[in-house]
Amino acid sequence: MSTLDEIKELKALRDSGDLTDEEFEQAKTRLLNEPPAATSLGWVYPLLIVVIVGLVFWITPQKKPGTKLLNNGEENSTQANPTVKPQHTYLVFPDLIELAATNPEGKEWDIDDSGPDITYSIYLNDREIFTAPSKGKDNTINEWGGVSQDLSLFNTSVSVEGIIKAALISINAGDTLKIKVWDNDLAANDDAGEFTLKTAELKLGQTKWWRYGDTWNEGRDASRPDASRGLKRLRLRVIDSEKKAEFIASQLNLPLEKVNDMLKKLAP
Repeated sequence: MSTLDEIKELKALRDSGDLTDEEFEQAKTRLLNEPPAATSLGWVYPLLIVVIVGLVFWITPQKKPGTKLLNNGEENSTQANPTVKPQHTYLVFPDLIELAATNPEGKEWDIDDSGPDITYSIYLNDREIFTAPSKGKDNTINEWGGVSQDLSLFNTSVSVEGIIKAALISINAGDTLKIKVWDNDLAANDDAGEFTLKTAELKLGQTKWWRYGDTWNEGRDASRPDASRGLKRLRLRVIDSEKKAEFIASQLNLPLEKVNDMLKKLAP
């Protein structure tokens, strides 16, 4: 390959962004000044540098804005969920509950070795205000979507509260929210544990809570063992009551405009 051809290749690499202008000029100068026998490989070295740097960048985990990398390589958001506002109303429910392999006494959940049928109730200042619309089935983990999947309800006289499966609360100073969880059995229910939090401490969106002994921690603490009995963790969902339509649209994967039209048909 002639020197002219090699310079053309260098120019192509520069135009594609694989070489900087400075690297291009340095490589071109070497081609023009070095003996012919050496020029055939003169352009290889800057190219190798570019390739190596590119590979290092590619294999190194890149963090997203607003996140930090944990020791295990997982991302943890550094952007805190906004807290609720006093005298404002919100929809609250756990969209995920997980129990340990055994009940609080360290025994199997059911005598036939089947898993627990998880259900829950929500209390405001020890007054029950909401019960789970459905229960889990023979599993130590269960999820709830917070919205009825029965679209036919939009054609009835049911209210919006009949569509959204969550507790409606107002934020007042001193109020306490409690979620009681149990294994729903035909013979006798087995208490799994409870989660308690001041309503003023609630945060919008999803928050993940892990139980360690008698205390709860927002987020998992890798330095402490997970709960081995009873209630293990839950994921709490808080939605601004003024954003009902947006929440329903996101859960049912429907256009917001269509949901607004459907809600107009419901009873006030």
